[in-house]
Parts: sequence; structure tokens; C-alpha cells
Amino acid sequence: IKSSKELKNLIKDYPDKINIIESINIQAQSFYDLNLLKINESLTHYNKLIELNLKKNNISDITPLISIDFPELKNLNLSMNRLSNQSIDDIHHLFKTCPKLEKLDLSTNAFTDYRLFEFSKEFKNLKNLYLGNNRFHSNNKNNKYEKYNFDLSNIEELGLSSGVFSKQSIELIKYFKFDNLKNLNLCSNNLTS
Repeated sequence: IKSSKELKNLIKDYPDKINIIESINIQAQSFYDLNLLKINESLTHYNKLIELNLKKNNISDITPLISIDFPELKNLNLSMNRLSNQSIDDIHHLFKTCPKLEKLDLSTNAFTDYRLFEFSKEFKNLKNLYLGNNRFHSNNKNNKYEKYNFDLSNIEELGLSSGVFSKQSIELIKYFKFDNLKNLNLCSNNLTS
């Protein structure tokens, strides 16, 4: 499925076929109403969906997304939308509705709060996390990051490019727990004075 129109027609004409879809790619479609993905709340749909690409859709609220179970979803792309700190709790909830999620792309949104990094061991399958081109900053003038739980021990690839950190905030990385990190992308950050 490559457009919101195709998805609307499929849901309308063949609601029983939703169970067999493995990939939905709706990028740059102004698909901002995620309620469209809800078909019937009493039924479990999207049982075989592995990839959901909602890149560049002007999405600012993912609340409808977290009310749907995606038991096999491994790749979720929400990059280039308008997600902000108001979505952080919903993003953390995604790991309950998407227990097999391995790759999450939240780059090029409007996140500024480091709480987004507060993952825990329950997100054991997440291996690739992309948060580049968000403007994180500390509201804590003393930079006491110890209060955060930055357990990213399962992450193998972490994208933090394009202005995520400044010279002052880069020290946050020392509070990240990395056990399996293989690739850390910090390019295009202002890390020098």
C-alpha cells in the first residue's frame, strides 16, 4: 500500500484483508489522521504488518497509533513529521503495542526533551533508533543527567546527527548505557566552541 487513498479503499472494501498486509508505505501523503488505521477496535488487525512508513505526513499526534496492536511490526518510520514532547509518553507506549519493534525512526521532528531517551529493558527488541535533526536541550541548568534512565543497552545503531547535541549537551552521552552499540552517528552537531 503506497497511498492513503489505497489504504482507505482497502479498509472500506476488504476489511478482512487487513490481516495479511506486511508493509504499509504512506510517505509524503498528508496522512495526518492516524484514526484511519483503526478499523474496528474489537478486532485485532494488522497481525502480519512488519513495516509501517509514515514519513513526512505532518503527523503531530500518534495517540490513535498506540491504540492498535501491531504484534509483528519491526520497522516504524515516523520521521519528518511534527511530533513533539507531547508525544513522548505515546512513543514509550509503542513498545507495548509493538513488542517486536526493532527499528524506530523519529528523526526530523520537534523533540527537545531528553526524556525521549528514557528506554528500559522491556524494549528488548529495539536495535536501531534514529533521533537526528531534533533539538534536544537541557532545562536543567546544572546538567544533572543522573536522574534520567538512559538504558540503551540493546541499541546497535543510534542516529543522533544534525544538531541533536551542542558542546554543552554532549556530556549527556556518558550517562547512556550502551552494551551492544556498533554505530553511533553524531555528524553535523556543533561539538566545538
